[in-house]
Amino acid sequence: MIHRISKRLEIIIVDGSRDNKSQEVIANLSKLHKNIKYVRGNIGQGINGLLKQGIEASSADIVITYDDVMSIPPLELSRFYNLLASRRADMVSGVRYVYPIKGQSLRQLNIIGNVIFSFIYSWLIKQHISDPLCSIKGFYSNNFLKNQISADNISLDLLIKASEKKYRIREIPVHYDSEVYSAYRPQTLSRVLKLSLGILYGIWRLKIRYH
Repeated sequence: MIHRISKRLEIIIVDGSRDNKSQEVIANLSKLHKNIKYVRGNIGQGINGLLKQGIEASSADIVITYDDVMSIPPLELSRFYNLLASRRADMVSGVRYVYPIKGQSLRQLNIIGNVIFSFIYSWLIKQHISDPLCSIKGFYSNNFLKNQISADNISLDLLIKASEKKYRIREIPVHYDSEVYSAYRPQTLSRVLKLSLGILYGIWRLKIRYH
């Protein structure tokens, strides 16, 4: 994967587990490979908090977020990199519902919910966005102040900030494995509450704040 994307690829692994063996394996990998950076995450802070730590630790021009359960094949990240490296987009967002989903199909409620959030966020950011909740995002690091990215929901916050700066957002279909994702899927009520708060935050920043 390293040679398929870039010779200067920087891999940041943020470990928020309590497993000492995992910590040891990642630490050893970072010693063997200079382009792997090990970041000790805060235990129990959730996927968004860990992603924020990884973004803040990055030193590359292009940043691509990737979840810890590998819900899409790693080699597909090269398509995100190529689109950004060729300057054809300011941000790239993954779309999970174009290809057949590997494993058990997502619940109908999840799909309906994503369609609703897609409609709302397309209205908010004034660009069509098919899957705003997909955690796989690519962007230029100098386009965002890393310490101001919200850890409540990285994906939605990046879309809001990109819209404020009128960045071009492109989408890439990804092969999604719902069985792998289910290993860390958060509780439904908690997730819906956070997403609803994200919508209110977006309305305030994009529809009220400057009007």
